[in-house]
Formats: sequence, C-alpha cells, structure tokens
Amino acid sequence: MERRSALAELSLVALLIGLGVELVASALPTKLDLTPGRAIVVGLLLIVVGFCYLLRKLVTHTRRIEIFSGLFVADAKTQAPIRIRRYRLSEKLCGFLEAAFSENPALQALWQADKLTGNLRARLGRKPCKSGQLLTEALEYYLFREFSMHVGDFFNQSGHDSNGLTTLEREDVPDVLLRNRFLELFSKKTEERPAFTNDVSHDIKELPKGVKLVLAYAPDGRAMYEHFDLVLPKGSRVCREGQGAIRIDTANAYLH
Repeated sequence: MERRSALAELSLVALLIGLGVELVASALPTKLDLTPGRAIVVGLLLIVVGFCYLLRKLVTHTRRIEIFSGLFVADAKTQAPIRIRRYRLSEKLCGFLEAAFSENPALQALWQADKLTGNLRARLGRKPCKSGQLLTEALEYYLFREFSMHVGDFFNQSGHDSNGLTTLEREDVPDVLLRNRFLELFSKKTEERPAFTNDVSHDIKELPKGVKLVLAYAPDGRAMYEHFDLVLPKGSRVCREGQGAIRIDTANAYLH
C-alpha cells in the first residue's frame, strides 16, 4: 500500500509539472483564453509547486544507514574484559561490565558461562550466547547514553524553546528498560540498591533542593548509579524493535 501511494503521488507531481511545461510552451493559452504572459506565470507556478512537493517528499523520507566498527577485547581463558587505554568504547564497556558484575554476581556467572563468539546478534532465529547478549546490551547502553548526552547538549546550546521539548525519564521507557539489564541496574535509585551503604544514601539525600543526582559510585568505587533522561521534541516516542534495536520517532524523523 505504501508503494502504491508513493507511485500515485509521483504520478500527480509528474502531471503538474507536465501541465506547467505545456502552458509555458503556449499550447494551452488559446484554449484557456490566457494571454501569453499569464500563461507563463501560471505554468511556472505549477512547475514550482510540483518541484517543491517532490523535494519535500524526498527530503522527509530520506533514509540513511551508517555502519560503525568497534573493538572489544577479552582474555581468552578467563574472559575478563581487557581495557584498551585511550579508546573510549573499550574503556566504557569494560567499566559497565565491571560495575554490573560487582553488584550482581549472577551477571558475571552468565558472562563466564559461555565463550564470546564473533556473532553477537541473533541470526536465523538463533539467540546469541549469554556473554554475547550481555555485551550487546552493554553496547546498546553505551550508544543510548551517548545519544542522550549529545541530544541534550544540542538542545541546550541551540536555544530551542523548552515548551516544544519533552524529557523522558526511566519510567517513560519501560519497554527499553526491561530488556537492557545495564540501563535497568544503573538507573535504579541508590536507596533500592544494597551496594550503596546508608552513609552514601544519606549524603545523596542531603543534596540541596533542586539539585539532581547525575552520577554516583558506591564506596567500593565500582557499583555505579547514573541518572537517565532523554530530551526530545514533544510527541516523540521511544520503543524497542526486535533484538538489539531501538526506534526513536519524532515529528520530522525517526532513528532506528
């Protein structure tokens, strides 16, 4: 149906442009009782309208696919994550894994249960290994986190009217949250997590009014809390599409 609709629209645009060209060529002026000057004006207007409509359709439906390559290293025997110094992706992924393992030993057991393979995504209906699934979720959390910070900085610096923006919090993206164990764990309130002692929780509660806790570490320096929010134009929607895919819909574009 979508392809038929696009074909019908293209046919209509072609008709408008063709009619405009015909008028400019002065075949119709005599039939429509138009002076040559009026015929040219009407013809040019039809051509401009047709091209503008076609351009709008092309621009609003442009699809662009970007493919990025990355590197992650783990010990072949123990499968312990190995940091690559000054390589942001490696350092962040290792940090996320270490923070999650320190707070939830069950995740570490899953990580060590299966050896990492080159195929981390499900193909032909088969699920990836347990360690591969964890690494995929850590990477998803990293990308979602970076996107959130980038978009937030963009709207803050570009002077957008705040009335046209909305901030999505942890509870606004349950579909994404429940299927990413890193996002669910790291964004959970500190008072609900045993890794954060009463002393730390007390310090957090004593924050000045209006100040929001963005990042905190447990006394062991490993377990991590990170506030999650995502600033988007009003009416935007975030949902999950299949394994390892998140879709963000806005009025003018969508990211997948």
